[in-house]
Amino acid sequence: MGKRNSAGKLRGRVQIGTTPDGKPINKYFSAETEEELEAKKEEIRQEYITGEAPVRNVPFWDYTEEWYRVRKEPHISPATRKSYRVMLTKHILPAFGLKYMRAISANQLQEFLNTFEGSSKSQITLAKTILEAVFTSANAEGILDRNPACSLIRPKPGKKQKRRALTEAEIAGVMEAIRKNENGLFLAVLYYLGVRRGEALGLQWGGH
Repeated sequence: MGKRNSAGKLRGRVQIGTTPDGKPINKYFSAETEEELEAKKEEIRQEYITGEAPVRNVPFWDYTEEWYRVRKEPHISPATRKSYRVMLTKHILPAFGLKYMRAISANQLQEFLNTFEGSSKSQITLAKTILEAVFTSANAEGILDRNPACSLIRPKPGKKQKRRALTEAEIAGVMEAIRKNENGLFLAVLYYLGVRRGEALGLQWGGH
């Protein structure tokens, strides 16, 4: 475990060579976490010892925002975009946003996914799909030399609630809201078309 300096950061050291008289030549660096410390050690070893060019390391937040903008957003519907945005901003980015891509382990990803146990099947699928896609893309770009999301295990969803038809009293309440509420027309679209809110927001006028 590295020692923390006066600024609270972990200090690390890697010997990258020796002087002509045999004294070690060290490369010093700092990091916020043990995972980042180990990632930086490996980067320095590659650069100074093996002669390999260091792999570009980026924060998860930066890479995921770029991945969503370039690889996902242009190819999905407005309703699906909203689902992705909610999952990213409410769950995934708060959990991993400030970490570097190469400092995130398979166990950390699985622990995060496990927190969705008991949630809906669609919620679990979306979280797993995003993580797999982000890390597969980073691996393909050479940012990662391994994909920590390649063997994620899907947690068990909660029991699906049975749907039922509205009672006559509930239908009367809906009709009353359609007539009197300022957003009654939107409620009518939901009721008569049987669509979700996100699906209704994605509807567009079209002609023949």
